[in-house]
Amino acid sequence: TWASHYGLPANPQGSREPAAANRGWDKTTGRYESDAQFTRRMTDDVQKVTAKIHEVAGKTPRAWVWPYGAASGSTLTIAKQQGYQ
Repeated sequence: TWASHYGLPANPQGSREPAAANRGWDKTTGRYESDAQFTRRMTDDVQKVTAKIHEVAGKTPRAWVWPYGAASGSTLTIAKQQGYQ
């Protein structure tokens, strides 16, 4: 990924979980990331890393490996929409 290999605050207790599979928790607002925010974050991530790989390798990648093996149904759908198998 471009930036989803890190952990992000994923609950009010401050636990850090894989960003690719979890909605972020914003302690300032006391809310979880919305579905739309999560989808936008993950879509941007997939697009950025895909563009970089294409720029460097001259080929568009087909396979995607999730950081730490962490993925959710939403992230799998996003990757498929971007052309990954």
